[in-house]
Amino acid sequence: MRHNSFRLRVRGSSSALIPRLPRVFDIDKIPCIHARAAAGLYRPQHTGSYIYFLCSEYYTSDYWMLAYAETIYPVPPESQWHNIPEEVRAIKVVEPDVKMFRNRPRLTHFPSQGEYIVKKYKCATCGQGGHNSKKCHNLAHPSDVRGNT
Repeated sequence: MRHNSFRLRVRGSSSALIPRLPRVFDIDKIPCIHARAAAGLYRPQHTGSYIYFLCSEYYTSDYWMLAYAETIYPVPPESQWHNIPEEVRAIKVVEPDVKMFRNRPRLTHFPSQGEYIVKKYKCATCGQGGHNSKKCHNLAHPSDVRGNT
């Protein structure tokens, strides 16, 4: 499934496309490009302020300044930890449940719906575009031909 695929909802005689939005907005409260586009259609004259309203208040500059208002001291070594409450010691911290990929990540780009990628071919013999070396009608320089020394 592509990240911006659509499902079709039919109401009476008219049909509507409903985008399958990623759950990033539900979790992080940062609108994805689909939500921003929908906000622009909903209130075109107030798009900027409406998108700002959709974001979580934790991403405002006031909250960022409050987060760093006080001095954050480095954690001392374990040998200097004293008087740790038992309820804090009882908390078990587990690693996050993240799926690790075993293989090398894929380097190819999958085009989205409506995106067209035009590959630009270049001939290895003459360096011109539009054809490859197998279909090249230009003569290669003698220094470029393999086997010639």
